[in-house]
Amino acid sequence: MSEWKAKYDALIEAVRSIDNHMGIYPQAVQGFNNEKDYKERDGFKNGWNAAIMEYGKAITDLGFRCEKSMSDDLQMLVSADVGELQEGVLYLNMNDTWGWATGWSEEVREEEIPIVARLFRKYGQCGLYYWMTTKNPGLKSEFHDINRMVEFVSNEEKIIAEEPDGTKRAYKKVSYKVGTWK
Repeated sequence: MSEWKAKYDALIEAVRSIDNHMGIYPQAVQGFNNEKDYKERDGFKNGWNAAIMEYGKAITDLGFRCEKSMSDDLQMLVSADVGELQEGVLYLNMNDTWGWATGWSEEVREEEIPIVARLFRKYGQCGLYYWMTTKNPGLKSEFHDINRMVEFVSNEEKIIAEEPDGTKRAYKKVSYKVGTWK
């Protein structure tokens, strides 16, 4: 199990623990940061707001601790909301991508995250569609726009493979058609 996965699991357990100890009505025994010697009681000092503030602070602290072990690529993909984490594994949301009213999520193995992140940074959602077709050869969408996006990224990736130097590639005279009818 990777260090990131272990820390993610620990984060989930810690959040559950905080949540279980808060209860539906937090006890009104202390104020925020254990403030005790106050002269007047108000909504904040009666405990509810204080408990919510402590709860949020604890979850934020746990999140920062977990984030430090998560790669920048995974953080970017999670924050871009391209899918969801399930037990420390990223699954891309591909619902309604390959056909009408289809549910689909694709597991991204840990060693694939840098590739997926690079494609997403460079091409956005089109890069994710392209990656899916490299994992599932012959995959075509019933939607022509998605197939054009995949074709575009495929052509660009071929050009990058032929000329890795970005400066030289910028002046390379290459053309191609996207979305031609066959």
